Amino acid sequence: QDQDVVPYSLELEPGSLFLANSAQSLTHIAKLLKKSKHKHIGFNLDLSHFCLAGILKRNKHDGSFQLSSEITNSNAFDIFRTRIVHAHISDSSDKGHLGDLPFESIHDANYFEQQIQFLSNLISKENHSIPFSNYLSMELEAVGSWQEIERSFKTLCALCKSV
Repeated sequence: QDQDVVPYSLELEPGSLFLANSAQSLTHIAKLLKKSKHKHIGFNLDLSHFCLAGILKRNKHDGSFQLSSEITNSNAFDIFRTRIVHAHISDSSDKGHLGDLPFESIHDANYFEQQIQFLSNLISKENHSIPFSNYLSMELEAVGSWQEIERSFKTLCALCKSV
């Protein structure tokens, strides 16, 4: 790995206005990356966006998260998995993305703990083409006060320590 090159990452954005918005588009991009000579382009896994796009689903029985079979059964899954550069976490409505809310506005702490566990399991596998940043960015676009930011930050810190 060339330590002097900063990796770039593509982020899925759910909705019909965006090109990279589905399992099919991620699979297509992963196949393009496999053919490409560019070894420093990967994916930003925005957990809320993946949920909204139906790519990341929560198991109703144990609360765990798993990727949809459209991704895991594709021959591009290993390319996708080994090129996750960074990740985002936030609370948002399951109906649409109008902004990222303070933690536990909609979902409880267990929801986020399960997302962090999913991410940890996904990136812990060997043979990454691009190293993961080891950072999990908390997005808080639709937060109205510093107290909400502080509370969300404390919640995320506690959850990361517990996983």
